[in-house]
This record gives sequence, structure tokens and C-alpha cells, in this order.
Amino acid sequence: MSYRPLFLFVEGLHDKDFFERIITQRLSSFYSHITVKTTSTDIHQVNKLVKTLTHQGSDYWKINDIDESPCVTQKKESVQRKHPTIPTNRILIVRIEIESWYAAGLDAEARTKLKVTFSKPPDEMTKEDFAACIPSRYNNSKIAFMQDILHHFSFDEARTRSTSFNYCMNKLGL
Repeated sequence: MSYRPLFLFVEGLHDKDFFERIITQRLSSFYSHITVKTTSTDIHQVNKLVKTLTHQGSDYWKINDIDESPCVTQKKESVQRKHPTIPTNRILIVRIEIESWYAAGLDAEARTKLKVTFSKPPDEMTKEDFAACIPSRYNNSKIAFMQDILHHFSFDEARTRSTSFNYCMNKLGL
């Protein structure tokens, strides 16, 4: 395989961990090198890097939560205002937040094993909904709970349970 890098720009550490543990292994057959980078720090640095990647013809995606935006288009426009070097067709939107993708990847057996019941379907789940469902044995440690979810994560289950996850995986070529 010739050198073919991919850069994934994500919002925060939970997103970075998710993409590094779940997504990059599946993309590795298409790319020689995959970098997952958080964009929560230096917007100018990200914009400069995207200019370089575009000039080199490298692949990249910017992945953002939809958060409070009323629609995907408005969120993409908001992201593009911060990162004008990234065209909207290179922006993927998570509905509603990355925590919903974590929840989507747990099949019934894993949910039973982790003793978790989610109050909403993944595509409607916020960070707060997710946090409210953390079993008491985790002592409110969202990080420990999320790590356990990644250990039990089912890619196929997530595709079935989250239209947002499925759409984004299709866009990534998975």
C-alpha cells in the first residue's frame, strides 16, 4: 500500500478514545496511517493543518456533535465558521453527542452484563441522559463506564441502533 494518511479531527477526549479504539482498526485496511486529533485546543493550528492536508491531497474528516443545533446543516455551517478551511462535505455530525454512539454499541447481552438500561434510544441521547444511566457500581465514573463499553462494543449493533453512527460509517467507507 502506498502512503495514504487519514486525519480525523474530533471534539474531545471521549471522541478521540472512541475513534482510536473502535474506528481506526476498521479504516486501517484503507489507509497507511491514521491520526485522530482533538480540535478543542488551537483552532488556528487545525485550520493550518487542514490547508496542508488539502494541498497534499490527504484525506481528512471533522467530526462534531450536533449538540443544541436544530439541524445538521446549521451545525455544519457553525463548524465551518470556526474552521473555514474545512468544506461542509468533510464534516460529519454525531446525533446528538458521542455518548449516544457508545450506548448504541451495546447489544442486549452487553447491557445486561454491565447492568445498564438507557432511558432513550441512542439517536435521542444527550450526555446528561447517558450520565444518568451509569450504574452505581461505577461510582459516577463516566470514564470507567465508557472504557467498559468500548470493551463490549459491537460495531454491527451500533450501526443497527444509531442512524447517525451508520450514516457516518458509510461516509467513512465502512
